[in-house]
Amino acid sequence: MRLNAVMKPTPGPRPLSTPPTGLTRRDTLAWAALAILAGPARAAPEVQDDTWRDTARGRDIPVRLRWPAHPGPWPLLVYSHGLGGSRQGADAWGQAWCEAGFLVLHLQHPGSDAEVLRRGGLAGLRAAGNGQQLIARAADVRAVLDGAGRRQRDGDTRWASVRLDADPFGGHQTGEPRARVYEGLPPGQRAFLWLDGADHGSFGGSRELGRSGRRILNRAQSALALEDTHRTLVTRLSTLWWRQHLLGDADAGTELQAAPLQPGWSAGDRLTLG
Repeated sequence: MRLNAVMKPTPGPRPLSTPPTGLTRRDTLAWAALAILAGPARAAPEVQDDTWRDTARGRDIPVRLRWPAHPGPWPLLVYSHGLGGSRQGADAWGQAWCEAGFLVLHLQHPGSDAEVLRRGGLAGLRAAGNGQQLIARAADVRAVLDGAGRRQRDGDTRWASVRLDADPFGGHQTGEPRARVYEGLPPGQRAFLWLDGADHGSFGGSRELGRSGRRILNRAQSALALEDTHRTLVTRLSTLWWRQHLLGDADAGTELQAAPLQPGWSAGDRLTLG
């Protein structure tokens, strides 16, 4: 395993360990009470970029790991970006999932990632949307799951605490054909979120493409205007879903059911569960 970079966000303020000098007895007692209420410092989540080698295919897979701040065990969530994305994508909800207690693994698919878009524009992106790349992407997911399993079995540092469990090409005028995926899933643990006015880029979870990428993908101004609202909704709802189904949080399930009644929800949005 080759470590490329480790980035640690700046931790928040730490509780006082010793009282300031020159305090009166009354002020010293007040300071002590405040220190007790503040409690111990909570370490900041860690974001780690790495490259995992799939030796069977001779392929390097860039990954980004978001380690929760609190001790494990942590359920593992694997995030696979869409066509033209990267491991930097989905940072909005990836961070929210991490803060909710999940180890989040973002993987990047060489050959159908942001580099294809940067080098070849929309034509390069179209060319990457083929069956060969689809097979490669599925194999990437299998490889990182196998890699996570090996690290867990070997007790590799924190891995011992991990618990394993609209069309950019204009092919569809609406998102309804994509909605049919939900209908084909077995009833039970499934969910379908429709955000009125969103486009394909609304679910990337990152602004990494910038203005040039948005221009290449010809994103509608209406979708861009709603991007922050949609990002907030996806972050909140997906986190509630993971908390309910992977952490057994019944309150999260209740809150998820009530989501359409909360601020930010428009008349055209819909959430289907079960």
